[in-house]
Amino acid sequence: DLAAVVRRDEDADGMYFVVTGEIVVEVPGHPVTLTGGDFFGEMALLEGGKRSTTVRAVTACELLHLGAADFRQLVASAPDLDAELRRVAQERRRDNESSTADQGTA
Repeated sequence: DLAAVVRRDEDADGMYFVVTGEIVVEVPGHPVTLTGGDFFGEMALLEGGKRSTTVRAVTACELLHLGAADFRQLVASAPDLDAELRRVAQERRRDNESSTADQGTA
């Protein structure tokens, strides 16, 4: 059984950076694997909502957590970072929606 790092529909308390290990993002029909250097959790923070999916540790992992208040302060002080995170979040949202739509037609 894989350990859940965050669960779908939870309130977002921050975002995570994968230092070591392997994480799986449970996108319906298209799980996404993340490894060292990747990040997750930005979508719920940027959109001000709940977690859109469950994320589980596949292996022992070292993660860094950036709390929601620190995240807001960071993106407010770094417009380029804010723009890049929003671009990535939009791309991920589009990929997730496409995956879900594909699953419905299979």
